[in-house]
Amino acid sequence: MPRNLLKQSIRTPMRRGGVQEALADYESETEDFKAEYADFEYAVEEGRIRKYALIENRDVRVIYEEVEEEEVATGEVDDEGRQVYEMIAPERPIEALKRQDRTVRNQYVQAVYSDIREVVKQGKVTRANLKQEEKNVALFALLKT
Repeated sequence: MPRNLLKQSIRTPMRRGGVQEALADYESETEDFKAEYADFEYAVEEGRIRKYALIENRDVRVIYEEVEEEEVATGEVDDEGRQVYEMIAPERPIEALKRQDRTVRNQYVQAVYSDIREVVKQGKVTRANLKQEEKNVALFALLKT
C-alpha cells in the first residue's frame, strides 16, 4: 500500500456502527470457533482422531490423525438381496490401554503363581521358615491351577 493511502486510512475515523459491527462479527466467529473446537476435542476423546506428540531435537509438535472406521460385511442380506455392511468404530485409546493393563496384570499373577508352585514343589523353602501369611499364599498358589 502506498504511503499516502496508509496515512489516509489511519487518519480516517471508523464509522460508529462499524465498530459495533466488527465486534459482533468477532464474537460470532469466536463462538463458532469454540463450538468447532469442542467438537474436535470430543472426537479426540472418542478416538476418532488420534493425537500424537512428535518429539524432535528441541521441539515438540502435536500431530492429529483421523482414524477411519472399518466397514465389515455381516452375514445378512437385505430385502433387495444386497449385502449388509456394518461400520465398526475404532476403540478408544483409554479402553485399549485398560484392556492391555488387565491382560498384563493377569499374566503377571499367573507367573507369580507358577513361580511359587515351583519353589514349594522343589522344596527350596521349608514350611517352617514361612510366616502364617506366607504359608497361606503358598497353599493358595498350590491349590490354584
